[in-house]
Amino acid sequence: MVSRNQYSGSTRKGLGEWIVQRVSALYLAGCVVAFGVRLTFWPIDDFYEWHEWWSDGAVRVAAALFLFAVVLHAWIGMRSVFLDYLNPFWLRFTMSTLTAVSLVALFVWGSYLLALGGLR
Repeated sequence: MVSRNQYSGSTRKGLGEWIVQRVSALYLAGCVVAFGVRLTFWPIDDFYEWHEWWSDGAVRVAAALFLFAVVLHAWIGMRSVFLDYLNPFWLRFTMSTLTAVSLVALFVWGSYLLALGGLR
């Protein structure tokens, strides 16, 4: 008789998390390359040029998606690590809670900066 393991770690979500992790990684890498190329070949010299570039809707949407992808990518990755390697429930719960609070704070702060960029 084969017994089932009661705790399966992060293997419960499997393929869905793997796909989200890969898609978000590709988007993050693409944004870093695109922003790096933009700032290398067409440098921004002063605040007014920066403000003009940042006011472009496409740049702000790309930055908002970048922020969302960072938070999502980090949550899935850290959650998988916690589920796989932190066996005591209290430790797994504490680390997951601290990570979630930190990522929510990052998202709120980043959203504030994105909104603030359009107000000035």
